[in-house]
Amino acid sequence: MYRRLPDLLEKVRETVVRKIPRVLRGRGVEDNLSVVYLPKTGFMLRCVGRALPPDIADELGECEFAFDKSSDLSPERGVEPEGVARYSAYYFTAATRELSDAVGDVLSDVHDLEASILRDLRRRVLSNSRLLRDVASCVAEMDATASLAVFAASGNMCRPILHDGTEMNVVGARHPLQEATRAPEAGAIVPNDFRCGGWSGGSNGSNDGERTDALSTGASSGGRIAVVTGPNQSGKSVYLKSIAACVFLAHVGSFVPATSAFVPLVDRVFTRVGSSADSVGSLAGGSFAADCARVAQMCNGCTGRSLCVVDEFGKGTATADGVGLLAGFLRFLARSPTPPIALVATHFTEIVSDEAIVPKSESTQFLTMRIHLRRPAAADDHRRRRDERRANGGTGGKEPNGGKEPAGKRRKGSFGSPGSSGSPGQHHRSACEDESVVFLYRAVPGVSSRAYSLRCASDAGLPGSVLARCEELAAMDAGGGVRARLEPAAGAVAARARGAARDRAVVAALAALDPTRSFEDARAAIEEVTRRAV
Repeated sequence: MYRRLPDLLEKVRETVVRKIPRVLRGRGVEDNLSVVYLPKTGFMLRCVGRALPPDIADELGECEFAFDKSSDLSPERGVEPEGVARYSAYYFTAATRELSDAVGDVLSDVHDLEASILRDLRRRVLSNSRLLRDVASCVAEMDATASLAVFAASGNMCRPILHDGTEMNVVGARHPLQEATRAPEAGAIVPNDFRCGGWSGGSNGSNDGERTDALSTGASSGGRIAVVTGPNQSGKSVYLKSIAACVFLAHVGSFVPATSAFVPLVDRVFTRVGSSADSVGSLAGGSFAADCARVAQMCNGCTGRSLCVVDEFGKGTATADGVGLLAGFLRFLARSPTPPIALVATHFTEIVSDEAIVPKSESTQFLTMRIHLRRPAAADDHRRRRDERRANGGTGGKEPNGGKEPAGKRRKGSFGSPGSSGSPGQHHRSACEDESVVFLYRAVPGVSSRAYSLRCASDAGLPGSVLARCEELAAMDAGGGVRARLEPAAGAVAARARGAARDRAVVAALAALDPTRSFEDARAAIEEVTRRAV
C-alpha cells in the first residue's frame, strides 16, 4: 500500500480538480493543487503559491483551512530558483477525510508492522539460538576444511610431522601469501630452511619411524635462538614470517608450504612484527611503547615450547638504547634453561660483532641473507639502464620486480660472502657499490655488516640530491669529518667558559653591593670586577 500511495494521491487530486467548475478555472489554481500525506496528520489538499480562493473552496465542499507555511526550495526539490520562498496552504476536504478514514496513518502502520516483524524474528532466533550456533559452527568448519584442502592441492605442499619433542627442522619453507600473490613474471619464490636443536628433558619421539629420523637429522646443529641480519629489502621479514606460518599451519591441521617440516608442539606464538593493526593500536602510546609491550609479554609468558618472532625490535629510539634493549632480550632468552624457539631479525650488527654485548651461546645461531656482488662493469650497465628508464618517464625510478633480482634465478659468476667484506666503518662505499649488489633471498649462517640503504632508497625513487647528500655525509663520517663538524672547537668551548665565569663574577659583585652606596661607586666596583675576570 505504501508503494502505491503516489498513484493513489494523483487519482484523488484529479477527482478534486474535476469538481472545480469550468467558469472558475483559468486562474492557475488547479495546476498548483496536490494531495499530500503528512505522517501523524493524514491526507491534505495543498495549494502552492497562494491561498485557495473562497469560491473554489466552496465548490470543493467541507473545505477547512489547516495551516500554511513558506519554504526555501532548491532547484532539485522544486521549480522555484534556489533561495526563493514558496508559499503553501493546506486544507482538509471531504475527499482527503474519506481517504484518511480508508487508508489511515499508513507510515505509522508500516513502522508498527516492521517492529512487529523484528520482535517475532528475535523471538524465533533466541528460541533456536543453540541450533543456529551449531549450524554456524558446522558451516565454518566446512568452509575452513575446504579452504585448507584447496590450499593443500595448490601444489608444492607437504604434510608436516608434529611431535612432542623440542627440535625443529623445516626444509624449503615459503611464505604462502607471497607465493599466492606473486606475479608469474617475477620468478619463483626462493625457499629457505630452518633448523634448531632442543633442550634436555624434551622427547623427540614420534610415530612416523624412519621418516621422522630422516627429518630430524641435523636439527640439533642450530641454536634455538636465531638472529637474522642482512641488508634492507633482502628478505629477512619474509623469512621470519614463512617459518612462523609453517608452524601455525601445522598446528591447525593444514599442509604447509615447504619441502618437509618436522615441527614440535608449541603452546604459544608471540610476534613483534610490523602491521597496520599495530599502527592503529599504537596511536595512544607510540609505536616504540607498543613494541616494548609486545616484547615484555614474550619475556613474561614464553616457555620452552613457545615460538617468538621479533622483527626489528629496538628501532624508534636512540641507537644505544635500542641496541641495549635487544641485547638484553637476547641474553634473557639465551640464559633460560629451556629457551623458546626465537627468530629475531635486526640491523644492529653490534650485538653480534662484540661478545661483550651478547656472549656467544650454544642456544644462539646467526643467520644472514645471502647476496651476490656483480662486477663493476655490470653495475655501471645496471645504473645506465635505470637512468635511461627514468629519463623515458619511468614510474618513480623503480625497476621491474621492485629492483630485485628475480627470485630463484642466480647469475653466473662467483658469489659474494654472506655479508660484506670488512667491518662497518672500515672505508666508505659509494652508491655505485650499493647498486652492484644482487639479493639472493637465501638464509645462510653468518653475519651481515652492511645495510645497502642507498640501494633501497634508490629503488624507492628518492631524488638524486638526497642520495648524493647521504653519500657525502657517509664519506665524511668514514674520515671522522662529520663528528669534527658537529663538535664545537676547543677554543670556542674555552671562550664560552670564560664568559660564563665573568657573568657569575658580575652577578656576585652586584649581590654584595651596599644599597646605600652612590651610583658612581657601584659602577666603579662592577668595572673592577669585570676587569679582574677578563
